Amino acid sequence: MITAFSWVPKGVAKAIPDRAELPSKEEIEKLKETCDQVYSEDEEDNTEDEKENGEVAHAKTVAEAFGKSSSIKNASSSIEVDDLNDDFMKELDMDNYDEEDDRIEIFSSGNGGLYYASNEMDPHLMNHDDSDDSDEDEDQTILTTKSMIVCAKTDDNDASYLDVCVCEETSNGYPNIYSRGRFELPTAPLCTAWFDCPLKGGEKGNFLAVGLYKKPMIEIWDLDVKDEVLPCVQLGGKEKGNYKEGSHTRSVLGLAWNKEIRNTLASSSADKKVKVWDMGTEKCMITMEHHTKKVQAVAWNHYAPEVLLSGSFDQTVVLKDGRKPSHSGFKWSVMSKVESLAWDPHSEHSFVVSLKNGTVKGFDVRQASNSASDLKPSFTLQAHHKPATCISYNISAPNLLATGSMDKTVKLWDLSDNKPSCIASHIPNAGSLFSIDFSPDNPFLLAIGGTRGDLKVWDTLSDTNVSRSLKPVPDAAEPPSKEEIKELIESGAFTASVDGSDEDEEEMEEEEEEISEVDDVAAGMKELDMDNYDEEDDGIELFSSGRGDLYYPSNELDPYLKDAADDDDDEEDIDDTTIKPTDSVIICARNEDEVSHLEVYVYEESSDGSPNMYVHHHIIIPEFPLCTAWMDCPLKGGDKGNFVAVGSKETPTIEIWDLDVRDEVLPCVQLGGVEEMGIIKKKKSKKQKYKEGSHTDSVLGLAWNKEFRNILASGSADKKVKIWDVATGTCKITMEHHTKEVQAVAWNHYAPEVLLSGSFDQTVVLKDGRQPSHSGFKWSVMSDVESLAWDPHCEHAFVVSLEDGTVKGFDIRAAQSGSDSDLKPSFTIQAHDQDKGVSSISYNLSAPNLLATGSMDKTVKLWDLSNNEPSCIASHKPKAGAVFSISFSVDNPFLLAIGGSKGELHVWDTLLDANVSRKYGSKQS
Repeated sequence: MITAFSWVPKGVAKAIPDRAELPSKEEIEKLKETCDQVYSEDEEDNTEDEKENGEVAHAKTVAEAFGKSSSIKNASSSIEVDDLNDDFMKELDMDNYDEEDDRIEIFSSGNGGLYYASNEMDPHLMNHDDSDDSDEDEDQTILTTKSMIVCAKTDDNDASYLDVCVCEETSNGYPNIYSRGRFELPTAPLCTAWFDCPLKGGEKGNFLAVGLYKKPMIEIWDLDVKDEVLPCVQLGGKEKGNYKEGSHTRSVLGLAWNKEIRNTLASSSADKKVKVWDMGTEKCMITMEHHTKKVQAVAWNHYAPEVLLSGSFDQTVVLKDGRKPSHSGFKWSVMSKVESLAWDPHSEHSFVVSLKNGTVKGFDVRQASNSASDLKPSFTLQAHHKPATCISYNISAPNLLATGSMDKTVKLWDLSDNKPSCIASHIPNAGSLFSIDFSPDNPFLLAIGGTRGDLKVWDTLSDTNVSRSLKPVPDAAEPPSKEEIKELIESGAFTASVDGSDEDEEEMEEEEEEISEVDDVAAGMKELDMDNYDEEDDGIELFSSGRGDLYYPSNELDPYLKDAADDDDDEEDIDDTTIKPTDSVIICARNEDEVSHLEVYVYEESSDGSPNMYVHHHIIIPEFPLCTAWMDCPLKGGDKGNFVAVGSKETPTIEIWDLDVRDEVLPCVQLGGVEEMGIIKKKKSKKQKYKEGSHTDSVLGLAWNKEFRNILASGSADKKVKIWDVATGTCKITMEHHTKEVQAVAWNHYAPEVLLSGSFDQTVVLKDGRQPSHSGFKWSVMSDVESLAWDPHCEHAFVVSLEDGTVKGFDIRAAQSGSDSDLKPSFTIQAHDQDKGVSSISYNLSAPNLLATGSMDKTVKLWDLSNNEPSCIASHKPKAGAVFSISFSVDNPFLLAIGGSKGELHVWDTLLDANVSRKYGSKQS
């Protein structure tokens, strides 16, 4: 298990590490005393009211990761280790461990000898070759092109150590990681901080500070010494049974090195205190007690190095100035236990905090107050559905934040304008995550550590969304020196600029060209004689012969067709209008410049792999379209047809258009609508009379029944749900179970008589078309419904997207008949911004649990809903504006069509996203 790690910048570590010297007797005694410094139960603070603190949770995680049972009653309880196997203990014969074996002579000779007069006489050194040492030194050499990562680990045998890993870039783009050495630790490490303070002289060093489980000390290890058994410095801890002056008294949970004041280290502890240390003197300089529960994390400001943040399990974040530690500071209430926090490296006044409830919040220190601030955060995002344990800002790309969680995922977020959007999601197979951090040298390499104990390094630029969204910033040009300016003047480079003669000549030439173009137009207009356009030309006879004839007995006599020997042009036109069986067709309902129409797009895949999309034809429609539903009911005979039903704004009519007819001006079927306009003479006013069964307001949602192919369902602003027989054009069922506008309807894929409807009354209702009078089943969803969809891979699950940016999943088996169900949803995702509705959702027909969501926040996201634990695996900004509609292709299930406020159709090949391809590439049909 990797609980923490730290990057070591390139070029800092010694190329070949020094060899450790054997410890003296005094150092060995010190080491033994250190190993005994695990505080006992009577030293624990049992007055704390929380049931699980950070140490208990950590111990449980260790136990679960190792597959062992744990029995932890409170913070002082220890993990119960299973008894060792009796046979194994018997084999060791530990009872007779101290008894001498007579068969071994203490001063024997030969191969059993412990001492030889020279190395040449020692048989174990006879074949020793110094080349092995040189090879070993070569293996240990760290080039300046290599990065180092120091991992704090606890393995399956409960051994704790620092693993020094080398990360080298390779030609294939995948970093090569190997272990260079390790340092044994007395107990499980909880936190680390790398620093270069020269504790052993010189300008810089290469050291790592480590906070340990159930130990009040901070150990500092020299990373340039191999096989070291003792830390070079210990901050705090015990000496002769008593705490050293200024020491913490409980586990150290957080560390932060001050990069400007390089001898300064901040620490936070389960003893509720924050301390500031001078590592050069090994003394605690400041102790602050502004928290009421364990302090999980600390962080120094990048621009004001005296300013320190601390986050605690008391659900607050506090800002303090190290120059005025007695000042109360500034405090924010964050409504959940703090897991991690970080200053924005590109802004001196912004920071983010990750919390146990899975959220990440951003704050601006300029809005702070001296007491617990009730100001809202700059942003709040539901980043994960389990604790967001770690965060890391990218030092190169502003607003790029990585988050890691106990839900085993890493996500990348664009925080621009305080409107976070997920641009990538990654499952590194590292287990539950404890630590993530961007590299200081290659800022798009993200190191990841978790319960599985394997260090993972993710090249985030391999994700197409990341590489697409992060545009490189060009270097600023340096101003020329005086010498360079003088050289340019002498070379005549400035002559044209100074004299301006060339520019004047170019301007004159451009003016002459413009005058010439105007003259040409004037001459052309004069030749056309537009003033006398309507006057008859006496020179042309209406029934003349020859070239002026309007009618010819045959095409052969028509001089304009003399040269049309072949029909190549006609064949080209036919090719342009032919839709091949391999082409996909997408119907778009558009409104542009107050003109509404249906556009029939053809999407064709080319041999070079780049798709081609064009408008095949369009159909003018009378009203603003709101919803569509394609259907193949054979309204004109035959086995199947090709039709689209359209619901429109400010009209109750559902129009059905034949897509196989070009230049059509009327729909082939109209469902409902106004029958006639009658005039009542007394009032001299017009009164609308609706057709029987018609809606009386805008049609907002449509759903075609693929099993009963003549059946169409509709939802309307008149609060009603209707079921139509499109073959007869009549309404068969009307249901009035909603109290506000009905936004969406959907038929079940497995039980085609079952219909869902979602409304602005914040409910979703399930009805059986065979028993429309039955009250059905109802769910309260706490927000206006935008869209809903049945899971095509499961007959009893559906999802609904809402105006508050959330998506909720439900299982109909948990429904209660006749009343609003108070059962919780199977899952809830804060899929998009809270003030932007999730306007559209679409299940993938090929990949189970893959759901796409589109929002008014202009983004489209892909979610893996496996085990009702949703995780975002991809995010896309299609530049379509606010997204109104998305839909996966039926034939090519990883093509996602997207439409929005900008009026342009976008098709996203989701398999181009590295995460999607990695997870679902094998399912491509």
